[in-house]
Amino acid sequence: MEENNRKGTGVFYAVVGVATLVVAIIGATFAYFSATATNTEDVTGTTATGANLTLTVTRESDAATAANMVPMLDTHLQKGVTGEGGKSCVDKNGNTVCQVYKVNIANGSNIAVNVKGTMTLSGGGATNMRWQVLTNATTINASAETINAGTEGVIVANQALTAGSNHDFYIVVWLHETESDQTDPDAGKTFTGSITFNGVNSDGTPTNGVTASFSA
Repeated sequence: MEENNRKGTGVFYAVVGVATLVVAIIGATFAYFSATATNTEDVTGTTATGANLTLTVTRESDAATAANMVPMLDTHLQKGVTGEGGKSCVDKNGNTVCQVYKVNIANGSNIAVNVKGTMTLSGGGATNMRWQVLTNATTINASAETINAGTEGVIVANQALTAGSNHDFYIVVWLHETESDQTDPDAGKTFTGSITFNGVNSDGTPTNGVTASFSA
């Protein structure tokens, strides 16, 4: 039985961590996005642990959560992530155009495990919130799927973690620019992201497990 567990075929490996991100969407300089709101909360409660897995979420971008978040064209996503003046997710007017988060999953056990990571973004009533997985903290992935708020998306389908190892993933959240008045659908809203990692078998099928969860 012990040998089968180590091979990982049809075996329950692991655990779930859920991390919650809360930031503000604040109207700014665009004529079609004029309403304003304020939320000074930063990311809180960012670590979940259980069954020797630890999930940690940290904000990587330089844009403060209380700064103005303005809509951004999807085609400008790389420019937004790069930012101006060496400040990621900050435009030339000092507005926040996105947020980048690092997601670290660590295996504290003495056996290898496989995990699947997913995220659901709640737009807090905002219609046009989106997110996707980055190649790294400063580079978009041209082939990554863009996920709308309210839809669960996959961060990684099957990530192998050797004993004692960890792996970083990066995601970006932004407000899609519709090139029309976005005051009603998007102004003054917050968004919350729930990130979950479940154990999977080596073939990618899910396993059952316990859940470690929290919210901001």
